[in-house]
Amino acid sequence: MFVGQQPSFGYERDPMRLLMAKDAAPHHGFAAFYTWVEQVFEADAVVHFGTHGALEFMPGKQAGLASTCWPTRLLGSLPNVYYYCVNNPSEGTIAKRRGAATLVSYMVPPLKHAGLYKGLRLLKDSLDSYRQRPSPELLRDIRSQAEKLDILVEYHPDDGHCPTNSVQPSVNGNGAALPDEVSDEIYVASLAHELLQVEQRMIPMGLHVLGKPPSASELADILALVAAFTQPDAKLVPLPRLIAQRFGWDYEELRARLKIDRTAQERWERIDTICREAMGRFVGLTDGLRPPPDEQPPITGAFLASSFASRRSATETYLQQEASIKPGTLHVLWDFLNDLTIRMVEEREVEGLCGHCKGATSRPRPATTWCATRRWFRPGATCTALTPSA
Repeated sequence: MFVGQQPSFGYERDPMRLLMAKDAAPHHGFAAFYTWVEQVFEADAVVHFGTHGALEFMPGKQAGLASTCWPTRLLGSLPNVYYYCVNNPSEGTIAKRRGAATLVSYMVPPLKHAGLYKGLRLLKDSLDSYRQRPSPELLRDIRSQAEKLDILVEYHPDDGHCPTNSVQPSVNGNGAALPDEVSDEIYVASLAHELLQVEQRMIPMGLHVLGKPPSASELADILALVAAFTQPDAKLVPLPRLIAQRFGWDYEELRARLKIDRTAQERWERIDTICREAMGRFVGLTDGLRPPPDEQPPITGAFLASSFASRRSATETYLQQEASIKPGTLHVLWDFLNDLTIRMVEEREVEGLCGHCKGATSRPRPATTWCATRRWFRPGATCTALTPSA
């Protein structure tokens, strides 16, 4: 077995130039790499990993490639197995069409909330202190911290209403309020909103390791994201909206006032915390505790199947206590999330790799995401770019 890194495009400043130039050619190093793999190393097949490579973007026809097109010339007689991210079927189609690739899906990298650190954490602590005991000196320090962190707060009158008894700020030519004219209350709320967006942003935790399922805490973050956008029962609203309804809050109004209203931000954070804690209990993290991923026991499909009733009960008890959601209200959602979680942790990626290298085939499945129809979600399977239900 030979493991090599694919050479770069060759046009570092404008890599797409190579694709668009019909009379161009890959540089000598790129051509030599594939020539050596086929004719010197005498490989039986080539397996590409990642999303995406450069081979399928080499010059030539877009469909029905001829022997003179560079993807065909570079691959030669090598079968091409391409491990592609399960949620990116559009670019995978290019590899299939122009690289004669057999696409095999792999799980997306684990996600987590970005959180705050260093200067951003200090700034949030200062904002919390200011809300408890406002003072001109602390506000000047907050403005200085924000300036050092390159956080520019602009208030657009269309974003919401100024607080009571405050002066409507002046605006510049772009409709944004001038910094000196923004009231202290609006400035602090807008700055808190910027930090809230950073803190709650979902970011990938490095690269996905083939055959390694997400940890319990990673699964909890993924499921919280899914529950916020997906509702398998058309009669129910997504979980965050349901929690807001139980508290008597207008969810759309909360969203509209997030940038300038601290009360809306506090309610939004409370909803987010309840969602995340509920998903933590749903994957077996007791009492919301989240040890480091390396210290968490592995989650298996057998565990998820056997413990479903107890985990569902713990989650429903928590939601009843925190948001007055009666047990049984979300039974369709729990069935959906449990089945989806089992599909995420079941290991088929290494099995699929070994099978394709032996010349075996698997039933093709459409590439999809967590939020799409769960019956198609199966990392490690041969994938297509068409979802019949779409």
